Amino acid sequence: MFKIFIKIFFILSFPILLFSQDASLFSLYGIGQLVEVGNFSSFGLGSNGIANSPRFDINLSNPAGISKIERTLFGFSARYSNNSATDNSNKVIIDDANISVLAVAFPLIPENNFNFAFGISPISNSNFVHTNSQKVFKNQTYRITKEIKGGFANAFLSSSYGINKNNILGFSAEYIFGSINNRDTLTFITSDSIFFQQSFSDLTSAGKGFRFTFGAQSKLNDEIDLGITFSTSTSLSGHQNLIEIINDFPETTYTKSENINIPSSIGLGAVYKLKPFNFIFDFKMQDWTNFKFFKENSSIYKNSNRISLTTEYLPEKKITYLSQQTKFTLGFSYYNTPWKINDTPIKEIWISTGATFPISYESSANINFAFGKRGIKSIVEENVYQISLNILASSLWFVQIPYE
Repeated sequence: MFKIFIKIFFILSFPILLFSQDASLFSLYGIGQLVEVGNFSSFGLGSNGIANSPRFDINLSNPAGISKIERTLFGFSARYSNNSATDNSNKVIIDDANISVLAVAFPLIPENNFNFAFGISPISNSNFVHTNSQKVFKNQTYRITKEIKGGFANAFLSSSYGINKNNILGFSAEYIFGSINNRDTLTFITSDSIFFQQSFSDLTSAGKGFRFTFGAQSKLNDEIDLGITFSTSTSLSGHQNLIEIINDFPETTYTKSENINIPSSIGLGAVYKLKPFNFIFDFKMQDWTNFKFFKENSSIYKNSNRISLTTEYLPEKKITYLSQQTKFTLGFSYYNTPWKINDTPIKEIWISTGATFPISYESSANINFAFGKRGIKSIVEENVYQISLNILASSLWFVQIPYE
């Protein structure tokens, strides 16, 4: 009988947690909150690499964009975010820091733009924690805490090949994997019985599978470059495991295997070069109405699209290595997210700025700052401040030194 009461507590408390959260609302759904990537050095500024092919950078959004690199590049990225979430009566600040991207890119046959890159980057993350106010049951004071942690990542192997000097093709094989853990914890504050002990409900959802991305870039003239990408839909092989721990007695409620269906996406990009400026435009869309999470196709999902515009300023000066190039960026993006709450679409607006500067003859550091705003004022509204640090180092590995 006591176990039935415990389960009723979990069930009845969930709707309260859903609309009175103290972290990102969007960490609650499916595979979590989506993460956009562009070029390595601009990670955190939104997608801005579909038509871009820098010589000292690693393109993470279009495999054709690695075609211009001339030396082996090693990349490391870390990110810190501060999320201030408010609803009608509460305001909570959540901090999160993590290693975001690890990547390596190298030229194989430079004269044919035949280059490779591999690494790991995030697809989504979940970071939701909420504890409701104290309640009373049979003279026992208790509270329920809901935690959602985890995310999905992308281990990729990309290559580019030049049909000619103005037209580049790219291909990327991507292994997607990850898990999301949902834990509901029932804690009795003033227990006077051995039956009123802390209890848990743990639901772990995991999946893995392959996705492929095709890309192309074309140089129209000295000022304009164009790009396109297409990522296939994928069906991740998934499994769920629910365990309830009541009074230190674990019980496996169920284990099931189903698929996680992630829809395809298409992106278009353009770069306009007007020295010392580059103007970079990206557009990406994805049909999330086809998203399924263990056979569940939630009504909160809809088509998503993102528009981003980034301006790069490259001061003209003589440099010995590309790593010595200083660069400044200013970006803006508008995102119709995949979610709708109470039939109201969720939108995001981001403003960002960044700077790249040399730290040695063969290495550079990039720091990006971004501010984002999203949500529905009547339910929850979020202000997100984000800092990312990206380090790129180069080497002559795989480069053939000419000799007589």
